[in-house]
Amino acid sequence: IEVCGVGAAGDSIARFYDRCRILGPGTMARKIVRYGISDVIVASNSCMPWDELLLEDAKKVESRVIWTSSDRNIGLPDWTDVPKEQIIKDLIGGAPLAWIRTVEKAGEVAVEVARGLKRKGKYLLSEEEAKTQAKKCRPNCDLCFSVCPNSLPLSKAIMNVAKEGVGALSKVEKGCFFCGKCEVACPEK
Repeated sequence: IEVCGVGAAGDSIARFYDRCRILGPGTMARKIVRYGISDVIVASNSCMPWDELLLEDAKKVESRVIWTSSDRNIGLPDWTDVPKEQIIKDLIGGAPLAWIRTVEKAGEVAVEVARGLKRKGKYLLSEEEAKTQAKKCRPNCDLCFSVCPNSLPLSKAIMNVAKEGVGALSKVEKGCFFCGKCEVACPEK
């Protein structure tokens, strides 16, 4: 089992566990989740701004999310009083999310789920899949640009993907922190 962290949580884990890998800052959480690296994500409201988009990203890559905040639920079922064995069985069996308010119990469950989970998918688009998706981008739409907090030329980059491939995203990818506003605005989703 490999233990990785994102943002402040990653920094804290590394203080106690010298084999921890820090995957990036909290602002890159969506990007990191989308890569499909994590089998199990243990998070709380102090880790990063978890919202519906991040939870959807985790579901898409078949990562399991264990929410540990004792004071803020984000719409997950509270499994704090459910026996560990049942939670482990349910998460390995396909339940994507659980709220466990006891951090120690959440940690024990996370380790066992990571040991038993076998995710099936491939989570990054192939070059051809990316080109096909990019062809859906509407010329002269630019809604993505208008909502981008970093004013990135997203539609231009997406249209270039249709011709050149995913390498055309390199210029905008560096400035993107995957807030998801462009996806919400896009009429072609």
